[in-house]
Amino acid sequence: MSECISLDVANSRKQELISIGLDESIIKIHPNNLKPNNSELFDDSYYGAKLLGSYIGTESYISKQLKTK
Repeated sequence: MSECISLDVANSRKQELISIGLDESIIKIHPNNLKPNNSELFDDSYYGAKLLGSYIGTESYISKQLKTK
């Protein structure tokens, strides 16, 4: 999901998507909504996906996936 104004709004949107039938495991909350006090130490390497064989997401996610592969 894109960045929301708060974590509560992000969680609400996530619940709406789940209620219409999307699998919870494919819904990812934007890292900026999860960062404690916008800490730069937050690990955002999980935020991304593979689309048509290519990785999309944060730079750290793409690097991590390429290293794993």
